[in-house]
Amino acid sequence: MLRRLRDYGEQFWRIFKTLTPGRQGMVVGTLILTVAGLIALLVWANRVDYQVLYSNLSPPDAAVVVEKLKSRRIPYQLTQGGRTVEVEAGKVHETRLALAGEGLPRGAGVGFEIFNETKLGTTQFVQRVNYVRALQGELARTISAFDAVAGARVHIVMPRDSLFVEEEKKPSASVFLKLRTGRRLEPEKVEAVVHLVAMAVPGLTPERITVVDTRGRLLYKKGPEDALTRLTLTQATYQRRFEGRLKDKVQSLMDRMFGPGRAVTTVRADLDFTRQRIVRDQYDPRTVLRSEQRTTESSEGMTVRAKGSPDTRFRLASRNLGRQPGGSVPMKRSRNNETSNFEISRTRTQIISALGRVRRLNVAVVIDGPYRTAKGPGGKPVKRFVGLSQARLGRVRQLVARAIGFNAQRGDQLQVDNLQFLAPEPAKVEAGLDLEGMIRRWLKPVITVLIVVLFFLFVVRPLLKWTGKPVRIEAPPRIGAEEGVPALEGPPEKRPPRERALALAKKDPEKTLQIIRTWMKQGA
Repeated sequence: MLRRLRDYGEQFWRIFKTLTPGRQGMVVGTLILTVAGLIALLVWANRVDYQVLYSNLSPPDAAVVVEKLKSRRIPYQLTQGGRTVEVEAGKVHETRLALAGEGLPRGAGVGFEIFNETKLGTTQFVQRVNYVRALQGELARTISAFDAVAGARVHIVMPRDSLFVEEEKKPSASVFLKLRTGRRLEPEKVEAVVHLVAMAVPGLTPERITVVDTRGRLLYKKGPEDALTRLTLTQATYQRRFEGRLKDKVQSLMDRMFGPGRAVTTVRADLDFTRQRIVRDQYDPRTVLRSEQRTTESSEGMTVRAKGSPDTRFRLASRNLGRQPGGSVPMKRSRNNETSNFEISRTRTQIISALGRVRRLNVAVVIDGPYRTAKGPGGKPVKRFVGLSQARLGRVRQLVARAIGFNAQRGDQLQVDNLQFLAPEPAKVEAGLDLEGMIRRWLKPVITVLIVVLFFLFVVRPLLKWTGKPVRIEAPPRIGAEEGVPALEGPPEKRPPRERALALAKKDPEKTLQIIRTWMKQGA
C-alpha cells in the first residue's frame, strides 16, 4: 500500500513538473483550499451543538449547576456572563430531569435546605432567623414560577411573641417582582401572589402585604379602598368577557356565511352591577277562625245595703252585738266572656337581582362584498362592488338578532351595513424570520456537499485527466562518437524495438524503472 502511494506520488510529481507555471500555481492553490476545506469540515462536523439548559441563573445557582455537571462529566459552556448554561443538544432533557431530581436550580435566596445541616450550639434566635430566611426563599421560588415573573424577592417581618395581648403585633410582608420584558401581571394574578404569601405566613393578612415591581409601580395597595378598586376591576373584566362572547358568536356566524375577514363585528354591552334585595309581604283579606273560647257566669242571693250617714261614729261594740247599720236586699248577677282567634294568611316574597344584568346592547356589523369582475381600462379585469340585496341583508339582521338575544323593549340597538372594505396592502415577507433555524439545520449538509463537489471538480477530475494523458516521448538524440557508440540512423519508429527501448531508458530512467516495476507486479 505504501509502495503504491509512493508510486502515485512520483507519477503526480512527474506530471506536475511537465505543467506550465500557471497550471502549477492553480494545482497548488486547489490543493491548499481543498485541505483547508476538509479540515474546516472535520472541525465543523465534530463541533458539539450546544443548547440552553438554564438561563437567567443567579451566581449561586450557576455555581451549583456547573459543579453537578463537572461531577457527571457532562460537557458544558457558559454564556451571558455565566448566567446561561448550555450542554449538548442530545443531553438537554436528560440533564434537566436529573438536576431537577436534586432540586436544582433552587432559585434566588435560600430555601428550607438550610436546615439540612444542623450545627451544634445553634441558639433559638438563629433558628428563628433561618426559618424566616427559608420561608422568604421558598416563597420567592414559587412566585418566580409565574410566566410573566422573571424573578422575585420576599421580605417578611415576624414580630417577637409577647405574653401581653396589648403588645402583640401582626406580621407584614413586601414582595418585589421583576417582570419579563414586554409582560405585565394582571390584577387577578397579583391577588393570587398576595393570597399565596398570606396563607404561607401564620397570622399574616392580605391588608398587610405590599407588592411592587422593578419600575417602582405599586401593584397591590392595602387599605379600605382596595376592595372597591378590586370590585371595579372585576366588573370591567366581566364586561369585557361578556362582550367578547357575544362578538365571537356573531363573528363566527359571519365567517361561515361570507368567509373569514369579510365582516367586522363590534359589541357594546351596558351591564347593571347594582345589587337589589326586595322583600314583599302580601296579606289575604279572607279570614279563617282558628280557635274560640266562651265563658258564662251567673249568681243569685241577698246582699247588705249600706244605710245611715257616713259621718256617724262607728262603734265596734255595736257590730259585735249583731247590729247592722243598714238592711239586706236580694241580688242577681250574670257575666259572659267570649274570645275568638282568627288566622291571617300572608305571602312573603324576597327578590335578589343578579349582578351583571344586561340593561342594553349595542351591536354593529359591517359586511364586505360581494364583488363582480368586469373589464377595466386596457382590458384588465377589475373587481366592482355589487353589495347585498335588501332581502338578504334583512335575513342577516334577523340571524344576528337571534344570536345576541335582541330585545327591543330593553332598548337594544342593532345595525347591519354592507360597505366596501379597503383592499389590504400586499404583505411583505420579512426575510430572516426563520433564517436562524434554517441555517442551523441546513448549513452543515450544504457545506459538506459543496466541499465534496469542489474536491472532485478541482482535484480528482484534473488528476484523473493528467494521469490518464499519454506521455509524449521525444526522439532520443543521436549518440555521437564521443560516447564510443556509433550514431543510430533513421527515424525512431523504423528502428528495432531493442534500440528504441535503450533510447527511452537513457532518456528517462525513472519512467523506465516504473514500467519495469509495473510489469513485475503484473507478472506476480
